[in-house]
Amino acid sequence: MRSPPHGRPDISGARRAALAALFTGLFLLGLPGEGIHAQQTGTVTGTVVNAQTQQPMAQAQVYMVGTGLGALTNQQGRFVILNVPAGSYTLRAERIGFQTQNAQVDVSAGESVVVDFAMPTEALGLDEIIVTGEAGQARRREVGNSISQINMGTVEEPSANFENLLQGRVAGLVMTDVSAGAGSGKMIRLRGNNSVAQSNQPLIYIDGVRVRSEAYPKNVPPVGYSGRSGNIQASPLNDINPEDIERIEVIKGAAATTLYGTEASAGVIQIFTKRGQQGGGAQWTGEIRQSVDHVQAYGSEGEPKIYMEPWLRNSHGQEYSLSVRGGLETVTYFLSGNFGDDKAPLPNDRDQSVNLRGNVGFSPMPDLNISWNTAFTSHDIDNTPSGDNAQGVTLNAWRQETNYTGPNPTINDAIDRLLEYDISTQIRHLNTGLTVRHSPGAFNQRLTVGYDQAYSEGRQVREFGFILAPGGIMSNQRFTAETITLDYSANYDLELTDIIDLTVSAGGQTVSEEETSTTGYARDFPGPSKPTLSSGSVTLAFEDRIKEINAGFFFQGRFGVWDRLFVTTGVRIDGNSAFGEGLGLQAYPKVSGSYVISDEDFWDEEWGSLKLRAAYGQAGRAPGAFDAVRTWSPTRYGSTPGFIPDNRGNPDLGPERTKEIEVGFDASTLDDRVTAEFTFYNQTTDDALFPVRTVPTEGGWENQLENVGKIRNRGIELAVNGEIVRQRDWGWELGLITYTNNSEVLDLGEAVSFSVNGEGWVTEGQPAPVLRGPRVSNPNELADPEYEEGFLWGPTQPTLTLTPTTQVRMPYGISLSARGEFLGGHYINDSNTEGKISRGQTSWPSCIEEAEMVAAGQIDQLTAAQRNRCVSTFVRDASLVNKGDFFKLRDVTLTTPLDFAVPAQYNAVLTLSARNAWKWLNDDWEVLDPELGCNTGHDCLVINQQEHIPPPATFVASVRFQF
Repeated sequence: MRSPPHGRPDISGARRAALAALFTGLFLLGLPGEGIHAQQTGTVTGTVVNAQTQQPMAQAQVYMVGTGLGALTNQQGRFVILNVPAGSYTLRAERIGFQTQNAQVDVSAGESVVVDFAMPTEALGLDEIIVTGEAGQARRREVGNSISQINMGTVEEPSANFENLLQGRVAGLVMTDVSAGAGSGKMIRLRGNNSVAQSNQPLIYIDGVRVRSEAYPKNVPPVGYSGRSGNIQASPLNDINPEDIERIEVIKGAAATTLYGTEASAGVIQIFTKRGQQGGGAQWTGEIRQSVDHVQAYGSEGEPKIYMEPWLRNSHGQEYSLSVRGGLETVTYFLSGNFGDDKAPLPNDRDQSVNLRGNVGFSPMPDLNISWNTAFTSHDIDNTPSGDNAQGVTLNAWRQETNYTGPNPTINDAIDRLLEYDISTQIRHLNTGLTVRHSPGAFNQRLTVGYDQAYSEGRQVREFGFILAPGGIMSNQRFTAETITLDYSANYDLELTDIIDLTVSAGGQTVSEEETSTTGYARDFPGPSKPTLSSGSVTLAFEDRIKEINAGFFFQGRFGVWDRLFVTTGVRIDGNSAFGEGLGLQAYPKVSGSYVISDEDFWDEEWGSLKLRAAYGQAGRAPGAFDAVRTWSPTRYGSTPGFIPDNRGNPDLGPERTKEIEVGFDASTLDDRVTAEFTFYNQTTDDALFPVRTVPTEGGWENQLENVGKIRNRGIELAVNGEIVRQRDWGWELGLITYTNNSEVLDLGEAVSFSVNGEGWVTEGQPAPVLRGPRVSNPNELADPEYEEGFLWGPTQPTLTLTPTTQVRMPYGISLSARGEFLGGHYINDSNTEGKISRGQTSWPSCIEEAEMVAAGQIDQLTAAQRNRCVSTFVRDASLVNKGDFFKLRDVTLTTPLDFAVPAQYNAVLTLSARNAWKWLNDDWEVLDPELGCNTGHDCLVINQQEHIPPPATFVASVRFQF
């Protein structure tokens, strides 16, 4: 064990000063001011409750229509609107999932008016406003595609990061953990893989501004083995503070993402952050979180932690947050600050973070609103060398007598010395955007200008005398990704007849992305001093620059009939700097329909609500920045510089084009006690980019990406929720999310079957990709194994996801909720067992008994399957394949008000939560955990087992105050 590298303090003086300045600013902004017209104004106050249960409702918006004055309710459902000019108004209460309520109020100068609301549930929320995937704002009843929404007011458990918040909440979304390492991000898939050459990560927007969605670069030296690292990748998604989020919208396929054009075939996730409320006064929220991570058994009964017990710890995490939201007559504000310090189970792992956000709105006129949202995040991450790293802790500990340090020193001493390997990453992320909305009547327009900068500095130091690199090695990589967004849209509403409305929309978008990476490398230092890049006897430098611009415009028309039948058509036309010169602009059409049949006269209200929907659309994914052009790589022969062929190029290379149709319905019945959302989707990626072999006489180029393939993904999404008990003090809900995905390579075109990520193969008629390898054809015989070569095991990604949920509401505001997740239908190669046994290890936990039998000369008593798995002379690559099915209890959360211990005006709430506290694995898994990614990061197409510690169980206690 050792202290943090470089003796870095828990939090720097500069950060302390920044936080102090922020919190001082928050306090000053939140102080109540004395209005110069106070004596000419009054106050509106009251309480909002659930009409069915009479329970207070927090986070409901209550506002004076047409004035910009309003407030949010607190935990007791109370609201106060200050400085309301004398007069008559319509007071409105809104919250997602409930019917909007109106009341007429008369305000007198110097008086206080009390208005209470009882809001009935509206499970489908047909009049909720949807933004993502739409030309402007649209009501849910008008939208013909499926859209998932997470309202943070309904999320009870504390989430340490954004990815944990998403996991298991959205039908069609699968997240894969990579490791338990500090700062590690997750791989996200929406409706499977629609590409085997490009990224399958969805696009991310925050308040209309594009954010980098790809992982930060892995902290690894630029030369040598690519696994010489902690083998984790941080995700920009985890730079987003969950406490700053108001709601999240997720659209999952081309039928919904057409208006985002060439970059959107993998889906879009848009995050809407909190903002203030005009005239509502200051509302403060503070939270303290404490957590403990515990690694559960992942080995055998005799060796539950696979020889890592001395170096694993129950790690502590802590987080402190403070925010204020409010507003004046024409200005609103939301300001927040957050500090986190989270250690992880491996001894060197730690992530210290600071999040700052300021959202300011200004309405100089009733029809004009200007908002400026800015966030800054910093992470200082330390990692332990781990994963498939011969100079790392986990690989050497697991290999025991076959470790890379040899017999001397002992394995424990050797690993203690390996912990001197310093791996640190600094992340700085700035996101800012200005949005202007102008709504002078039937015409409305919006302009968004945004800038996102994601910066990371990855530093590695193995000092002089390091056990496996005596001369010492050092590297430093500085990476910057800048994204500029310019987005304009305009809408005009027309009433064609008494029953037919038309909304015409047009707009355009430009997104410029530029990446710069500069890396220095040095090795063989003169002595045991602190190394620098210039002090090595061998020094190298590397630089990469990439810039890509995507620009397009769109047109859309939406017809509405009787406000229940809607038909939308549109087209997005794009150009991209990565397209081949001969390609030209690309058009992506869309058409969708929505029919709220329950609004028809013949529909009995007791039947509930039903909306039918169908949508078709196209979206794309551009090739890499240089895939379409002929490129050469610099080289040298001795001291003579030169070039060698790199990429052949194709002037007609274009985007992968995904076409999707989806049909489904949204329904509620039994007084909104039962709700269901169902979607069938079928998407086909035409012009998929596959590597095609070139003629050798063309100059040395081997393969060229060509638009020759075709991939299909189809399946269903079903979310059902039932309110079993609905009483004033007691309530019980049950829910289930079901998602299936079946992929198939329909056509290879001019390509032949090819491998991806080692064991995965792209083969016509098989999933994209399929796990391929030798299979033992006589597993139960007492004989040497016989193999069926090239056996196609099945898909490498889950084909079935089941997410059961439940919530029990009890007297005194206490609630208990739980959420689980099952993933299955896929196959995973146990490369850990394969690697250890092939090198002659006899102490691997799942093979100890077999090793003893071999040593005793009893190999003839082992079956063919046992010999293939546990005898080094028989182990074959990709032959130890397991079913990937597993279930984890993602979350159990207990929430209770603390009004018995804390004055009621502080609205204190205690939350106790356990994440990943229990798991079930199928019988194939004797050791390890199927929920691990791979060293290749977030573009991992094949889930294979690397030497990572599985995700830990996390136990959290948090206290939130609101006043």
